[in-house]
Formats: sequence, structure tokens, C-alpha cells
Amino acid sequence: MKLDHHRSFKKTVTRWHETGLFCLVVSLFTAIVFFFAKVGFDFAQSHEEYNRYRWVPVVLMVLSGILLAINLVRLLAHLIMRPPEEDE
Repeated sequence: MKLDHHRSFKKTVTRWHETGLFCLVVSLFTAIVFFFAKVGFDFAQSHEEYNRYRWVPVVLMVLSGILLAINLVRLLAHLIMRPPEEDE
């Protein structure tokens, strides 16, 4: 018996790192890291002996900001491209 190879029987496989829940969790953690780096930068600004280490929280803010933006774009694309759900 041959298998039926019609396209209507195949489901599209969603990669786990592009699911909505994963993007929300990663966005939440990167937002926490971003605000942690912001507090670190403010602390380094206010204390003279830590002024030369301001670059560490700045790099952390930039990297977490990039990751946050990428995941929010993925989340928006996932929400926009989601097929309409059937109500029965």
C-alpha cells in the first residue's frame, strides 16, 4: 500500500525558537538584563572610582537591546502570520 503524499495532510513544522511563548520568555529575561545593566551604568556614573568601568554595562545594554528587538520582531511576525483559528 502506497502512502498518500497529498500536501493537505502535512502540517508545517514550527521551529521551537520561533514560537510565541519562547519569544516572550526570552524578551522578558532580556528586558530584566537591560534594566540591570541600566542600574549598573547609573551606579558607575555616580561613583567616581567606577567611572572607568562604565563600558561593561553599556555593552550589556547594547547586546540585550539587540536581542530584545530581534525577539520582539519575531513575536510580532508570529502573531501577524498566524493562521486564523477555526471556531466550531
